[in-house]
Amino acid sequence: MGEISYEQIELFPSKTGSDSDRAIILLEQFGFMKRFIEEFEAHGELLHLTDIEGERARKVFQDETRADKTANAVVLHEIRKWRYNVFKCAVTSIEMAHRMIRDEEVRDAIECRYFREVPVMRAAQELRMSKGTLRRRLESGEESIGNYLKLIGELDRDWTF
Repeated sequence: MGEISYEQIELFPSKTGSDSDRAIILLEQFGFMKRFIEEFEAHGELLHLTDIEGERARKVFQDETRADKTANAVVLHEIRKWRYNVFKCAVTSIEMAHRMIRDEEVRDAIECRYFREVPVMRAAQELRMSKGTLRRRLESGEESIGNYLKLIGELDRDWTF
């Protein structure tokens, strides 16, 4: 019987620079992902039926010489379902990370800027703080959310299909 090797796991893994960038990208795409989820839940099956009946599924991949519309429609739908599931997981993780922020001002800044997609100047006015203070609150929130996403493994996810 072979020897079992165990990888050492950090209790609190440390983020790298690329992890921070990835966390900010996820925050910036939060609104889009949330809308995609809502639309897919409301109209995903209708879109799939439209693919089967319409021309969208004629050629999914450019190197195809001939196409099977029904099979290609299934492939398109599976890709959309995969995106839906990845986005759902990312949105849920970001919402959990947001709830974990202790400082109420930081939590409000993240909610205003990323969840409601309010521009920085309007967010500063709405939250009654200077633009510099808002930036510091956002940086603190981005750091906190990035740490949480790293802790639960969301930043280590493979985002390719």
